[in-house]
Amino acid sequence: MRKGGRKRRYKVKRAYFPVTSAFRDPWEEKYVKQTFRFSLPHMTAVEAVFVLTGDDREKAAQVLLMNCIHPEDKERLEKHIRKYPAFAQSCALTIFERAIEALRPTISYILRVVSEELKSRRKERESREPFFTRLYRRFFK
Repeated sequence: MRKGGRKRRYKVKRAYFPVTSAFRDPWEEKYVKQTFRFSLPHMTAVEAVFVLTGDDREKAAQVLLMNCIHPEDKERLEKHIRKYPAFAQSCALTIFERAIEALRPTISYILRVVSEELKSRRKERESREPFFTRLYRRFFK
């Protein structure tokens, strides 16, 4: 512990990826192109978004984007969402697609391990150790 009894907190660097919005605005007769930097959402942030906003999809998308946006782009994103409200939902969908792509190797690994355990369980019917205990031991040695 440091002086004063406070623990040292480490800041985790977040990785940001660009999302570009490009479309033609029919009312102003111009082409709009904006690029914003987002990070992948944490699961606690996603859960909090749906708890706070309920069934309001538009508000949920806006809150999620504000949690994931790079601090330098936050004000510009707020103006863009006020002018083009549909952008929030399409951008939130893009962020979720990226999150699924990032988790795909982990999910496939877990599925592979579970299928191997199921195959070994079929072979070892007389084993007394519970299935989930073996899985837990395999992941958290």
